[in-house]
Amino acid sequence: MREKKPIGIEEQDIKAALNSVKGGKAPRSADVNERTKLDEPRMRAGVKRRERARVEYEILKRKSEERMKKEFMNEVKAAKRDVEDMKKKHNHERQQW
Repeated sequence: MREKKPIGIEEQDIKAALNSVKGGKAPRSADVNERTKLDEPRMRAGVKRRERARVEYEILKRKSEERMKKEFMNEVKAAKRDVEDMKKKHNHERQQW
């Protein structure tokens, strides 16, 4: 195996700058704090995107629940009307006897 040449400081800085611009990983030589500083805007964007998706999901869920509740109430009302109609029809038939 060939040994890697040690990278000069200027080359390392250039690589770090290129990686941060194109969204690549932070260079290995950077400490953890530096890496998190580079990744923080992307992480925040991901959190915002997930939060927005969760809120949209909650809104859609609430709308679908309301729609289902309305449909159910309409079915209940229709069933009540049917029962009332049957009672009226039954009473009308009994009165004719």
